[in-house]
Amino acid sequence: MWKFILAVVVVCIAYFSKPSQASFQSGFEQKVLTQLQSLSNDNLLGELIISKLVENVLWEVCQGKYDDYFVCTTYEIRLGTKKIKYLGVFGQVIPISGENNLKEITAILNK
Repeated sequence: MWKFILAVVVVCIAYFSKPSQASFQSGFEQKVLTQLQSLSNDNLLGELIISKLVENVLWEVCQGKYDDYFVCTTYEIRLGTKKIKYLGVFGQVIPISGENNLKEITAILNK
């Protein structure tokens, strides 16, 4: 009986703590922004411009696909043939595949 109650509690926690599509998008924007800032040696104004560029342009050139699986979610980001896939569970976002494509996607956006 206790195992069943524990399983129900774990499933409920997983359901209510899975990341939303907005969480995935803002987390990915932050990763791209950090990557872009490491490529440039701009001052504060340059960083502000880069952050606005990421906010406004990123989702125009990248396509995101959010899938909800009740206790977890996946989010796939594509830019051309480059793909990055993340798993969201218990409030955490974990890269599944294509994390090495982040630098290539950032380089494309930096042009």
